[in-house]
Amino acid sequence: RLDSVSRSPIYSHFGETVSGLSVIRAYNHQERFLKHNEITVDENLKTVYPWIVSNRWLAIRLE
Repeated sequence: RLDSVSRSPIYSHFGETVSGLSVIRAYNHQERFLKHNEITVDENLKTVYPWIVSNRWLAIRLE
């Protein structure tokens, strides 16, 4: 659940960025959009990474 909630802003930001790419370039705001993208991906990884690690740990323990 946390994964899907934190992944949604990534998809929406990406879609908005692609649709407004010419405007972003015209006003030279690439860095701002890149920074926002990094922040949203980091927030998603904070929820996904522990799940991946615990899943791998459990798989190793069950071998």
